[in-house]
Parts: sequence; structure tokens; C-alpha cells
Amino acid sequence: MNFKGKPVKVIITGDAKEQFEELNNVVGKEIQKGITSSDYQTLLNSIKQKIELLKANPEYGIHIPKDRIPKEYSIRYEVNNLWKSNLSGAWRMIYRGL
Repeated sequence: MNFKGKPVKVIITGDAKEQFEELNNVVGKEIQKGITSSDYQTLLNSIKQKIELLKANPEYGIHIPKDRIPKEYSIRYEVNNLWKSNLSGAWRMIYRGL
């Protein structure tokens, strides 16, 4: 997808990637068992929906002011520009912006 004429990628890395893969595994096992609806499936679908929204508009979500970004995020993840999007079940997705 393109945004303002530039290609857009959503890349999941680090801890988020591990958790996303684990969630995918749990949902896959549920589906194999014939479970068609669960909190895990709802959360995974919510994340996938937000990823598609981000591909269409990388500025989607709520921008977190720089002075509100936890210092541990700045140090651990080397970020100074974060966004937040609410997911199902009171979960939140925090991501680095442009």
C-alpha cells in the first residue's frame, strides 16, 4: 500500500513479534479443535484490522506526546515518536510512528 505516494510496511519486531506469533499459534490450535470464537481470536482479528488501517494511513491512532513517552521505551526501543490504538478487550497497541 502507499500513503502520500510512498510505500507503507507494518513490521512487527522484538517482544511484540514473539507475542503476535504466540497468539497466532494459540488461535491456530483453537481453530484445529473447532473453536470458532474466543477472546484470543477476537484480539488477533482486532490486531490484524489495525495493521490494515495502519497500512492505509500510518498516522492512524492517537499520537502520544513526546513528554508522555516512558523513558524506558525511549531507551529500550530507541523511540521518540509513539502512537496508540485501542484493541478489543481493553487491550492497546503501542507503535512507532513515522
